[in-house]
Amino acid sequence: MKSFFVLTGFLLACLAGNSAYAQANNVCVIDVATVFKNNDAFNTKLEALKKETEQFAQYLQNRVTELQTMQEQLRTMNVNSPDFAALERKLAQDNANLQIERNEKTRKIQQREAQIHFETYVQTTQAVAMVCNQKNIRLVLQYANHEMDLDNPESIMMKVNSDVVFHKPHKDITREVIAILNSPNFNDRSSAVPQTNR
Repeated sequence: MKSFFVLTGFLLACLAGNSAYAQANNVCVIDVATVFKNNDAFNTKLEALKKETEQFAQYLQNRVTELQTMQEQLRTMNVNSPDFAALERKLAQDNANLQIERNEKTRKIQQREAQIHFETYVQTTQAVAMVCNQKNIRLVLQYANHEMDLDNPESIMMKVNSDVVFHKPHKDITREVIAILNSPNFNDRSSAVPQTNR
């Protein structure tokens, strides 16, 4: 009888160990920063936004030059003349309008940049879900896949604060997710993927 209980206990321990092993095998890692960096659609949108920002910066510079020219013109005019007063009012109004225009444009650019990051992150989670469904992965941890640089304190803190200290290379699904995101039919595939956070 004693040997029976010993054997039963041994089998239960094995089953528990196998369960823990199976759960451990259902965990993978991903470097989201690398996914964003290699996401073609994300980079295309950011590049377009960057060009628009540069064009607006050039427009602002041209307007500032025009206002400076008006300022120089004022210095050559009689301060008591009606033309001086009119140009002074116009200069003040144009300065105020340019400030408002700059603030509005800056806010819109920031909102669009945030929207691009938001949409890309949502798409990334959809691609992660595809990989998880294929491989029966239950948990994905984020980590920073870069070497620490003593000359770059930020890189050190990112590594120190990473949720992952060690992982086997085959547990990294970063490249698989990038491939899915850059595939031509990603939108069709992602619409059929059920989302889950736990």
